[in-house]
Amino acid sequence: MGSKFEKLNKLRESLRESNHDFRASTQLFSSLDVAKIDRDLDLAGRGKERGEANQPVKGAKNLDDIEHAIIERVEDEKKAAHHALEDSLQLLGGRLASLDFEEQFGLIRQANAASVADFKASVAVGLDELHGLRRALNDAEKEHAWFREKHGLVRAARVQHGAAHLLRLSLLLFLFLIETAMNGSFLAKGNEQGFFGGIVEAAAFSFINIGAALLLAVFCARLVTHRSLFVKLVGILSILIYIGLAVTINLALAHYRAR
Repeated sequence: MGSKFEKLNKLRESLRESNHDFRASTQLFSSLDVAKIDRDLDLAGRGKERGEANQPVKGAKNLDDIEHAIIERVEDEKKAAHHALEDSLQLLGGRLASLDFEEQFGLIRQANAASVADFKASVAVGLDELHGLRRALNDAEKEHAWFREKHGLVRAARVQHGAAHLLRLSLLLFLFLIETAMNGSFLAKGNEQGFFGGIVEAAAFSFINIGAALLLAVFCARLVTHRSLFVKLVGILSILIYIGLAVTINLALAHYRAR
């Protein structure tokens, strides 16, 4: 799925990238610091001096030099704030222009078309896979119905799990090792290679003994549970054959040890 919807993923990454090198901020214009203006212009001291000199006169209509200085200072701050506002508006306009919404919309339309095509291709592949699985399922159900009808079965199928097979294999391996070890110590006394030679010979006899038992159990002994009487007799006969074979193998082992 990594190669599919590639255009849509690229579009998402491009939209997440920034077109500038600044951090977004919500900082407002700073308020005018009246106390600082008061200290810079020494308004309190100069007002006290002019008040003691009775200046300006009570009927004066024109602004004096101190009032003009205050107005000029406020106007300078207003002009600086206005210039900052214009610069910010120009910067904002440039950033809005760099967003290029029309191009982004075009990329979205292209990614949408490519994604729809990828989705339809995935659906087609999934339908092909489901068709094969459905056909295999139909065949399995027909075979299952035929088997139950042929053998007159009512119960459901009993499926063996992996743990059961692992337990059987472990048990067979354990029996093989135990029989090999016991027969190895028995055969080592008369073997020229000592214990190693006895173990090799014992492993060969154990393989024949356990292998024959396994083959008869898998292919023949299970026939004793069959519905047909003839097939049951075949299973019973196979068990008798194995008993005779096991006795023969052990007698052969004893004869081999005694020679």
